[in-house]
Amino acid sequence: MSIPAATEFDGETLNSRPIGDVAIELGLDTQVLRYWEGKFNNIVAPLKSDDGRRMFRPQDVEGARAIQILVHDRGMTLKAAAAYLAEHGVSGVTNRGMPDDIKQPCDISGRYRSEKPAVPVFSPAQPAVLAQENQESTERLESILSDLVRLKARLDALRLD
Repeated sequence: MSIPAATEFDGETLNSRPIGDVAIELGLDTQVLRYWEGKFNNIVAPLKSDDGRRMFRPQDVEGARAIQILVHDRGMTLKAAAAYLAEHGVSGVTNRGMPDDIKQPCDISGRYRSEKPAVPVFSPAQPAVLAQENQESTERLESILSDLVRLKARLDALRLD
């Protein structure tokens, strides 16, 4: 789908497009682009026309695309995406993709980590250790559940009195 571009803006020849066209191209809601504009104002900074419409330049569209890749595709938080973009730039995401040494650019909480972990988080070579940890966890949870059931019974008895 070809989206027409604005060719004249404030006397400057730009290849700018309105927010709605960019939202359609990226498959996002316009409100998401507006929110990202506030959070990533150094990356997504569309110009405003005389009538107040946001006009996205090519670099704004690429910035939004980079944020989309990091947040939606890679699962990063906005804060992690900002840190990653500060370190690698927009072209570090859109032009050459993610660096090979960062297979999973964020940890389980969505925070960006710039180095590979020294020790793998999970190693299938240690099933005995995992089985022991699972057994201990199960026993602990059963103990907690038992305590909770006893407490509930005591509370129910007090309510009846």
